[in-house]
Amino acid sequence: MQQYLITTDEVSALSREISAHLDHEKIETYIRESENIDIKSALGDDLFLDVKENHDKYLLLLDGGTYETKCRKKKIFAGLRVALAYYAYARIVKNGDGNVSRFGFVNKEGEYSRHTEFKEKMMAYDDACNVAERVCALPQGMWHAAL
Repeated sequence: MQQYLITTDEVSALSREISAHLDHEKIETYIRESENIDIKSALGDDLFLDVKENHDKYLLLLDGGTYETKCRKKKIFAGLRVALAYYAYARIVKNGDGNVSRFGFVNKEGEYSRHTEFKEKMMAYDDACNVAERVCALPQGMWHAAL
């Protein structure tokens, strides 16, 4: 079993609340996609691999906190785990109720629920992605200052 930077339960705890009844395997798929697409591209391959292998070395980067720039300015950083949770949450919002079946891509219908319109889904997805991008945004070249 592959280890990710966050658990399926942390997606809800670190971002926005999601149902406890979601399939954990599906959530792991979105965590994996978010790590490999969003976080890895922000860090670069070498740093990403080192962070995954040496969690204890990168606690500030992962969990957030304050750091000081070369110009002695204090900065606050929320942490990569929060950003990863929001990226995964965004993917859950966008894709969460759809499944590929022998009848094509279908949405499950619940007895007491209604499906959101595609526009509403995309607005929620865009909002969660914007939060994730702002949470993990450090000025160019500042990743190593936060380490």
